[in-house]
Amino acid sequence: MNAAPQRCWWTQMTWLLLLLLPSLVLAQAPPGTWQQPYAIPVDAEKVSFIGYDHLSTELRVSMWEEMVVPFKLVELNYHGAEADIKITNSGQTGAVLLHEGGKHFIVINNKMDYEVVAHRTSMVYLSIGGSQVFLAIDLINILDNAPVMSSAGPCSVDEGLENYLSNCEYIVFHADGFVTNGILGKDTNVVEFDLPETNAELFMFEEVVGGGDNNNKKFKLKVLKKLDYTQNAVYSFQVKVYDLDRTHDASQNIVVQVKNVESRDPVFTRPFTTQRVDEKSPFSTIVQAIDGDTGLGRQICYELVTEQEKYGQYFSIGNETGELKVEPINRDYEQNEFYQFTIWAYKCHNRDFNESNVGAIILNDLNDSPPLFSVEPTQLKFWENTPMELDFEQFTIDDLDLGPHATYSVDLQERVSNELLEDVSSFSITPRSGYQRVDFTLTVVNPAELDYEVVARQKFELLVTAKEEVHTTVQVLNIELLNWNDEVPQFEQDTYRINCKETVGEGYPLVTVHVTDRDIEDSVELEILSNIRRDLNVTELESTVDKQYSFLISTNRNDVFDWDIASEVVVQLQASDTLQTEKNEPIHQLFAQLIITVLDVNNKPPSIVLPRGSIKIEENSAPGTVASISGDDATIIGTDPDSSAELVFSIDWEKSYAVKTGVTVAPSVFEDCLVFQVNRTNPNHVVGKLVVNPDYDQETINQKLDYEAYETLFLNIKLEDLKQEIPPGDTETLLVIQIGDVNDNAPEFVGNTLTDERFVLEEATAGSIVGTIAAIDKDGPLYNKITYSLRATNPNHAGWISIDPLTGLLSVIATETNRINCDVPITADIPLEITITDGEFTASGQVSVKITDTNNQKPLFSVLDDQIIRILEKPPVETEIQRLRVTDLDRDEPFHTAAFELDLRTYPELQRYFDVVRDQENENDRMINIALVRVRPNGEKLDRDAGPAQHQIKVIAIDNPNSSGPRNSNDMTFTLVLLDVNDNRPELPVHGELKLSENTAEGVAIVDVFEATDRDDRETPNAKINYRILQISAADDSSQGSTINGDDPAATIDTLFTVVQRDDYTAHFRTGRNLKGFYGTWAVQIEACDRGDEYELDPNSVKLCSSATYTVQVEPFNYMAPVIDVPWADERIRLRFGEQSNGQPLVNTQGTIIPNFSATDTDGGLYGEVTFSLQGRDENAQDHTYFQLIRVDRHHVRLVVPNVDAIEARSYQVTVLARDGGGREATSVNVVIAFINMTGDPEFPEESSPFETDFT
Repeated sequence: MNAAPQRCWWTQMTWLLLLLLPSLVLAQAPPGTWQQPYAIPVDAEKVSFIGYDHLSTELRVSMWEEMVVPFKLVELNYHGAEADIKITNSGQTGAVLLHEGGKHFIVINNKMDYEVVAHRTSMVYLSIGGSQVFLAIDLINILDNAPVMSSAGPCSVDEGLENYLSNCEYIVFHADGFVTNGILGKDTNVVEFDLPETNAELFMFEEVVGGGDNNNKKFKLKVLKKLDYTQNAVYSFQVKVYDLDRTHDASQNIVVQVKNVESRDPVFTRPFTTQRVDEKSPFSTIVQAIDGDTGLGRQICYELVTEQEKYGQYFSIGNETGELKVEPINRDYEQNEFYQFTIWAYKCHNRDFNESNVGAIILNDLNDSPPLFSVEPTQLKFWENTPMELDFEQFTIDDLDLGPHATYSVDLQERVSNELLEDVSSFSITPRSGYQRVDFTLTVVNPAELDYEVVARQKFELLVTAKEEVHTTVQVLNIELLNWNDEVPQFEQDTYRINCKETVGEGYPLVTVHVTDRDIEDSVELEILSNIRRDLNVTELESTVDKQYSFLISTNRNDVFDWDIASEVVVQLQASDTLQTEKNEPIHQLFAQLIITVLDVNNKPPSIVLPRGSIKIEENSAPGTVASISGDDATIIGTDPDSSAELVFSIDWEKSYAVKTGVTVAPSVFEDCLVFQVNRTNPNHVVGKLVVNPDYDQETINQKLDYEAYETLFLNIKLEDLKQEIPPGDTETLLVIQIGDVNDNAPEFVGNTLTDERFVLEEATAGSIVGTIAAIDKDGPLYNKITYSLRATNPNHAGWISIDPLTGLLSVIATETNRINCDVPITADIPLEITITDGEFTASGQVSVKITDTNNQKPLFSVLDDQIIRILEKPPVETEIQRLRVTDLDRDEPFHTAAFELDLRTYPELQRYFDVVRDQENENDRMINIALVRVRPNGEKLDRDAGPAQHQIKVIAIDNPNSSGPRNSNDMTFTLVLLDVNDNRPELPVHGELKLSENTAEGVAIVDVFEATDRDDRETPNAKINYRILQISAADDSSQGSTINGDDPAATIDTLFTVVQRDDYTAHFRTGRNLKGFYGTWAVQIEACDRGDEYELDPNSVKLCSSATYTVQVEPFNYMAPVIDVPWADERIRLRFGEQSNGQPLVNTQGTIIPNFSATDTDGGLYGEVTFSLQGRDENAQDHTYFQLIRVDRHHVRLVVPNVDAIEARSYQVTVLARDGGGREATSVNVVIAFINMTGDPEFPEESSPFETDFT
């Protein structure tokens, strides 16, 4: 009969009986003497008396299942004779009748379980005064069993779905059932679930309507939020299942496999970033990407695209292999060292899923190219002694290399007459160094050294040398000088003086004049310019001195000189050279004077007549220059009426004086600057002119006749007659002479104006004042206006600083695109060439402006070779994790010194694990700041199992850390991935008592997904677990280990259960064979070992194991009905009449005790316990009431007579019944129990059937 309808029927019957109870009670009482109620429950909470049905003679009682035995069920409210009431068959309850204090109690000895269908209604047979009454006991279902949850199969769910009811089915079985009001007749069992908090947000269980039965509920897993395969491919969690009022619970491990849905681009697992490669060298590497949908694992194809198409010839990538190949590249030919490209990884079957990786090859330059000259022409002809910039169509040096390999210096040498001259001062080359391709300028800076008149210099070689680290290249320039008239003829003397008498005749040699001229191919002509040239001859003489020309001046007639006319003759001589070339240079003309004093063979003083007008003479005039008035020579006339007078003009310097801006100057400044030039027309009439002292050289004249020393000269002039016999013989007058200013002074720099320290701030804004250049010009107002200009000595500094042309104010003119920079290259100062000019004269000086460094450069992190660092977890303290190199291009140490800190604002957890220590090193004269990121001393352990598996570490570099000034910062982030160390043992799951039926076949899951947890990295062997059973043993005495009913008599307990590996993490815990014969409680020790010894990343890794013991309850199964062995069918038991005792073993006629009744039932537990009972037969229906069966063990009872006095010497016909604990009954056996009176006459009893014997 189906359990559910039966329960329902009993429930309905219970209510019906309760309704009919009054009528039942009033209708008719049980046989014998009773009072109401007929049965009084001892435990009124758990036991109820329903009533009595006289038709079926049943006293009906209900009780809770699983009551602790033995217990008093009810008191029978029976008041008849004690001997009249007895239990003739206790059934499966093991009930006995207890007489206590005059009361009759039914005591139950066997525990009754509602879940055993046979237990739900039990019958106890009562004999009351010869009448049979049945005590019908109905069990009431209580909530005494825990729910059991199982999976209908593996669970997998597509990612990306929400509020989605999956096909993952789970069955919750409850032995107490889910029938409405099925618990205690009033409550309905329910199912509740508890999921871990994080999983409860993602999943819930939704009941499938109509999907179960009275003992099973079917649920489906509902996905509440979208799942992401990449975040979690498997969800494994334990759910707790509760029944009504959360009375009992059970745990079930839920494993949800997230199915990858194709939606992700490939992911580079081995990307390519940047690689330095020597030029002209091949390179190859492997780029690898995997399907972002890792669960699908599509094949990935690759494609490479260069940033510039023309470089595509050098790069290729394997379409399927990802092998990146770089062909040899000539950096010098391409003039490029940076080659950027993009690698595309895409799914071969669908290019829409793609990911790019930008990479670059940086070529390391090899110093394989020397500096090469491109010079046209190399044969040069130019004029000697001429400053110029040499005219080249091209003068270029080109070094195709890079960096220091392409930096070269340029030097000049000369080879003159096969002699190599290292010190070259005649030429200058600009610039003196170069980088890669530079145009150069060659300039003649000391033209005097390039003298055609030096024969060795007419043709020579100029060697230009370009030198770098390895290579030296020389360019030879063939120089040929061209002669031109660059030399000025020179008189041996500027003024020739001779005396001669006025009576000299024709042909009289007056003087020999020597003129030199160094020019080759030149000659000199001498000419007399004065009117006297008609009276004099010039004759060229042979000269023995090279480049010297000699001329004889002589008279060509008599009476050339006449003292009366002129006592002194001044002859102006002009020497001219003759060489003229294609240069069209002018002819040089040089002048000298020949002064001829004519010798002559004299009471009134002489008188002086001064000229009208302002007499003026310019400063620095040449010797012999005449003072003038408005451009005409100023003449001073001296007269003396005496015919024999000898008049002499002179200057009294002691009485003369000079002033400058009203201040008298010292006589030594001007003395002897002028002399008289006298023209004696007759002895008593003298005409004089003031001329610049011809005896002084120009340098002395420049000092004596200097406007800057004095402006006005007050000259005391004296005229004296030397032959004056009666004094006074002289006369004096004061003559005012104005000194004319000429531009004869170059401007000068004042004091320390060139050496004063000047500073400019790096990146100073335009208009910032740097300082002032002070200069003066000693000339007068007409010529002392100074114009300032400057030139940056270093071309790189051009456009930074300017000078006000009028004031000399230095200021910044740098622009946004040409800022003052002292960092790259490192620059301490700005050398400037300052030029001052008054329009004619120029002066130059060098000024150095020191640059004050500003903190304008950020610290720059070097590019990491790998942004991801992988180390084993739990490294020792102070383990170096990353070494970051930081360069700050600021010039000064405070600004290029960087301090380091971790970005705790963004990643506050970093302080628990890491610190950063500063170090430094020098490279190419630059400080390299080193940030050593390491494991923090006294910090928390880097335990990936208890904490994050990876850390984003952001290091901040801050320059100028030791100053309160402005600071710059930069940061670098890298990822630290902690590789797992196998330091966690597997933790086996907790399972309550596991129950199985003995009828379970081989391979049935006990725990379908048996999963130990390992806190190590699930993706490594450290968390992959192998399982095995270490031992199977009996947990208590109930474990039979019998194979009586087994299919395999040789089976042992070692094969009862097995653990079969399910995947890398789980196993199936199953039956190893059918369990027939192996009922009881078994202790199964299971060992779980991880595979740490397979972990390649840690050579010291070993596997770790743990074990746990699980209790498996194998509940017996009622395979067979009992079989009565004793007595056998129709057996006749012959007993001695009158010799038996109450309740004692019966003795047969042979005098021996008859054997106990026995039955065979090999089932376990209650199912193997046999209950015997007796029953009357037909017309002898009461015969069985004279006997009692006393339990000996599970399969044996003893037949006794409880009241021997009631026994008669006759035969009693009874039927022996046997029933096991599962309600299965044996085939009944009819027996005859005959009491034989051993002292009387023998007789044949009347029997319903004859017997036969052969009397043998």
